[in-house]
Amino acid sequence: MKTRLAAACGIFILLASCSGSKEFKPEFNQPLQPVMQPGFVYVDRVAPPRTD
Repeated sequence: MKTRLAAACGIFILLASCSGSKEFKPEFNQPLQPVMQPGFVYVDRVAPPRTD
């Protein structure tokens, strides 16, 4: 009985501490920005498009 009560209290404390945290809430109204490694470029920005 004590083990179940301790587990229930632990789960309650864990959920209560995470519910108000804004750290894990993503901002959905902002566009995603790709992560580029240093030295990489977008091909369409450095090479003209083909017109064949």
